[in-house]
Amino acid sequence: MKHNRIIIMATICCAIAMASAQERTPTLVSIYLPREIKISVEQMTIGSFAVVRSQDEALAARVSAVPMGRAPWSDDQVFIDRQTVLSRLASEGFTTEHIQLIGAAEVVISRDEVTVSPVQLVDAAGRFLSDNPMDTERLRLKLIQTPQELVVPAGGALTFQADWADTAPDGHVAVRITILSDGRDVGQRTLLYRMVHLVRKVVTTRQLEPGDTISPQNTKVVVEESNRPQAEDWSPPYGTEARTRLAVGVEVRTGVISDEAAPVVIKRNTVVVLKIEGVGFLLTCHGTALQDGRAGDLIRVRNVDSKRVITAKVLEDGSVEPVISTVILEVSR
Repeated sequence: MKHNRIIIMATICCAIAMASAQERTPTLVSIYLPREIKISVEQMTIGSFAVVRSQDEALAARVSAVPMGRAPWSDDQVFIDRQTVLSRLASEGFTTEHIQLIGAAEVVISRDEVTVSPVQLVDAAGRFLSDNPMDTERLRLKLIQTPQELVVPAGGALTFQADWADTAPDGHVAVRITILSDGRDVGQRTLLYRMVHLVRKVVTTRQLEPGDTISPQNTKVVVEESNRPQAEDWSPPYGTEARTRLAVGVEVRTGVISDEAAPVVIKRNTVVVLKIEGVGFLLTCHGTALQDGRAGDLIRVRNVDSKRVITAKVLEDGSVEPVISTVILEVSR
């Protein structure tokens, strides 16, 4: 009985001694270093590139949070060896003799990134402009320069946020594209557009001589791009006269036409003389003008006798000349 009591007492003492020893022994922290790793954070910690383990989770969390400097830039690499890790831990007050480093002797750290292409940026700006249209009938926007690609940290869901930029040169608008990764701003690009105004101008469709009247019959209205907007009250210079000879396709500008419109020589509902004149003959009849007309204008005229409506050119003397030579005139006897 006495022998058994001694064995029990010895066992109890041994257990107490082992427990006391465990209380005095600091918890071991294991840090695994990979050979290489890509990270997406801006500021590195030990936990951003290494695996930290310990039975004491709070201790492992503190070791993981030890700062290790700024993350590498795009296309750069950072090399961190075991001694650097131990030095940083010591500077933060950790007892390095209870730190176990396993894995690689050195870890190569690079940036985990994705590239936002110029096409993606232009598409995002285009959607914004479609949702916020300007005066599309009189204005167009032309992209000045294709934007450069944008490299942003990977790891999050990318979204594009567009808005008008605060400033832009005169005659331009700017759209700012912000790249968000899980809602965090990771990069911006500004796209500059030139405002191109759509203006109308009148060009000749046949050669005009000095004194010819500008009309829809000898000109046409075309639309072209301009850096300046057109006046709100612009209208074609119909009824004015050419000052000089104008070739086909020439723009009818202020300097080549008279300042004032040609006078109306025929009033609507007045009786006019229709005449066809040739070599050795002159045929005339009367008609009723259905429109006002200036010299050179084409108007509709109703023959008094036949009631037929024809198209005739207004002459300077107030008479009209049918534009189709095959029109049969019923000459009054």
